[in-house]
Amino acid sequence: MNTSGTVIDLDELLALRSAARDLRLRAVRRVYGGQSGGFLSPLRGRGLMYEETRVYQAGDDTRHIDWRVTARTERPHTKLYREERERPVWFVLDQSAYMHFGTRVAFKTVVAARLAAVLAWSARVQGDRVGAVVFNDQHLAWMTPLGGDRGVVHCLRMFAQARTQMPSNGLEDALQRTAHAARPGSLIYVMSDFNQWDAAQARSAQRLAKHCDVVLVRIFDPLEMTPPPAGLYGLSDGERTMLWDTRAATLAARYSAEFAARGQTLNKFCHRQRIAYVEQGTHLSINQALAVIATAHGALT
Repeated sequence: MNTSGTVIDLDELLALRSAARDLRLRAVRRVYGGQSGGFLSPLRGRGLMYEETRVYQAGDDTRHIDWRVTARTERPHTKLYREERERPVWFVLDQSAYMHFGTRVAFKTVVAARLAAVLAWSARVQGDRVGAVVFNDQHLAWMTPLGGDRGVVHCLRMFAQARTQMPSNGLEDALQRTAHAARPGSLIYVMSDFNQWDAAQARSAQRLAKHCDVVLVRIFDPLEMTPPPAGLYGLSDGERTMLWDTRAATLAARYSAEFAARGQTLNKFCHRQRIAYVEQGTHLSINQALAVIATAHGALT
């Protein structure tokens, strides 16, 4: 039985290492985009670690003033930081029932895993650590960022077969878990179709974006964007069956409008919160999404 495109294949994810060889994701101060799939995100780059406190000197960043020491000594003091050598990169992967769907090339789950694999290998090339949060409709599994090949391999194994660690209510729980575990300055890729996007998930994403760089990648199938030609179609989820009538022009127009509206809602939210936003169809080459992400990181291609 050929499962290519419907099941996440670990060997395939491991082989994508070569695809990440020429991809360089460098943090930039700010990147602007004026269309759907564009960016408005001041990617913060690698995290900073506290090193010491000393007397304030002309030219020091006033945002780093240590007010407790200043009050105690009655002399201005500032905190000094050093750049972390490694940047934690997290992948939040949605494997809920809605993601196990696809009419072109591959299921949304498979496309998300392939894209995440290339980005994980790219992080490895740059010496960064990778971690993951993988969730479905009922459970969630996660691993803290690890460095080297070992970290990427563990991450890819989670994509292919995550072992249940705790109950989950979906994307909101996954974002909350990531916000709790991720260090400030981490880079977070969230890959989902966001079909259940609501106010609670938005609040969780907003909280995460306060201290981390966040990239939302919306995975969609062409059939979700535009209904099939006018006709009567039988549908089944394996348990239930129904008929889908696409002969009414008004229903078809509303169907397409709802898909576009969800994308606009996400795009507007991301621009307000300084979160990067990318749309990736199951029928499109992963290289197209990588090119947009690379541009956002100021990569030279």
